[in-house]
Amino acid sequence: MIICLDPGHGGRDPGACSLVCERDLVLLIARRAKEPLVAAGHSVVWTRSDNQRCPGINQRPKIAARAGAGLFVSIHANAASGRGASGVEAWYRAGSSGDELLARRLLALLAREYGRNLKLRGAFPDTLNRHGSLGVLRGCRRFGMPAVLLECGFLTNAGDRATMLDPAFGLALGRAIGAVALARTPAA
Repeated sequence: MIICLDPGHGGRDPGACSLVCERDLVLLIARRAKEPLVAAGHSVVWTRSDNQRCPGINQRPKIAARAGAGLFVSIHANAASGRGASGVEAWYRAGSSGDELLARRLLALLAREYGRNLKLRGAFPDTLNRHGSLGVLRGCRRFGMPAVLLECGFLTNAGDRATMLDPAFGLALGRAIGAVALARTPAA
């Protein structure tokens, strides 16, 4: 399967920053996630592979669709005003039971692959997001592409930040995405 990895933000948009900026960290996580995906026989397409060329929110689903991606995973890092918020969240398009199942399964597989008592906050419809529905998810709907936006943890929480910086986390994410993709691929 062709899988689109979308490291959030980028270019002039740093995203959340707390000792490290989101655009840099999620690009690192995505690079690590690619390794087990390719090893499992998947092809990976990127919406951005560096911080120089950064497509807008509406362009990202188009990049995936042009490449024929069967799955779109947008990778982000969260932030909060306090240091206590922690955990991984998955966001899906409201009204899409398939994407909800995808989000829940991805969280469960990530927790299994990474272990280490990874805290999961849950899977939520994008309409509950404080910023409104999420543009990359809306864009994927136009192309009928399964999509999930993953907040890998809170940059403002030292434990979460350490987890996201751990190379094993990115590799575990890649294995989890690969397992989700494999479950979605029709038998030959």
